[in-house]
Amino acid sequence: MEERIGLLLRAGVVVAGAVLILGLVGLFPHGPRGEPPRSELFRHGAPITPLHLLQGLARGDSLALLQMGILLLILTPVLRVAMTVFVFAAERDWIFVGITAGVLGILLLGLAGVGR
Repeated sequence: MEERIGLLLRAGVVVAGAVLILGLVGLFPHGPRGEPPRSELFRHGAPITPLHLLQGLARGDSLALLQMGILLLILTPVLRVAMTVFVFAAERDWIFVGITAGVLGILLLGLAGVGR
């Protein structure tokens, strides 16, 4: 199972990197004088909702691709924790199932923005 988790982590990083590169490649030609529009990249407080992200991906928006790549990069270790819950459950180690499920719940609540 550890090999599968390692494969998941490597695959997650490779896919996230590929999506980030696609976003960067698509972003450079659209900026002024060949530069990326920094105001869009580093805009503070820009709301990123799943709906806006999906709409941007559907339009082929490069900024949405960048955001999706970053999201995939963040979600990769979260998936590792989720897989660990199943590993402990298969081993019938219920104490660690509870602890790991609690960590997963905290991670998901943090990603959802609960408590801001």
